[in-house]
This record gives sequence, C-alpha cells and structure tokens, in this order.
Amino acid sequence: MKQATGTNDALFDTIQKEQFASRLTEFNFFLKKVEPFLNTLKAEMINFLTTKQTTLLSYTQMKKVLDSYEELNLTHYTDMDGNKLVFNNPANKDLKDGMQHTAESLRNPFTDIYHWVKGELYDLKAMAGAIAVRNSVDKNG
Repeated sequence: MKQATGTNDALFDTIQKEQFASRLTEFNFFLKKVEPFLNTLKAEMINFLTTKQTTLLSYTQMKKVLDSYEELNLTHYTDMDGNKLVFNNPANKDLKDGMQHTAESLRNPFTDIYHWVKGELYDLKAMAGAIAVRNSVDKNG
C-alpha cells in the first residue's frame, strides 16, 4: 500500500499522526450531527418542491383559463368587439405579453436547494467512506 500510494511513515511523527486522528474523530462527530439534519431538510424540501411546482403550474393554468373565458364568453357579450376585452384587447398587448412572460419565467427555487442538500449528503457519505477505509488500512497496518 505504501508503495502504491507513495507514502512514507517517516514523514509524520507520532504527534502529527495523533493530531490527524483527532481531527478525523472530530469530523465523525460533526458528521453524526449534520447528516440527520440534512436528511430532514432533504425530506422537507421534497414537500416544498412539489407544493411550489403546483403553484407554478396554477399560474400557467390561470392564464389559460382567463384567455379561454375571454374568448368564449366575453367576446359573445361584447358583440365581438375586441376593444372591449381585457387580455385579448389589441391595445392591451403588453398586459397579455406580461402575463405570458411571468408564467414562463417563474422557476422553483426549492429545486436548487434540494439538489444542493442532496450533493452535501453525497459529499458527507464519500468523506465518511474515505475515513472508514483509512481507519481500516491504519488498523491492518
């Protein structure tokens, strides 16, 4: 193992080795505190993520409903006069474009948080795995 990794025990004295071992032990305690918190946060983010996604879809649906309502009902009641409409009125093109832009530009911020937490958990598991292998190699000497 020493030849494969190019390490030399003579580079580190006993005090340095104990300091490194102490830091790894501290990290393991930190890991045991943080991992459950991140798992809980990840589970909560799933709920937030789906709720926010439903809200975003509702904006898009509301725009479609308003367009349909105006096309089907108000056009009939205004005797086919497009100038009396609100969203489909040629003079209110900015309003309709603004609604379209808003519906398209909304994004779910919980997606980024969810993926960040998930990545942190993967990083912590990788570090814990590396420490476990290091401890195993150190034991087997």
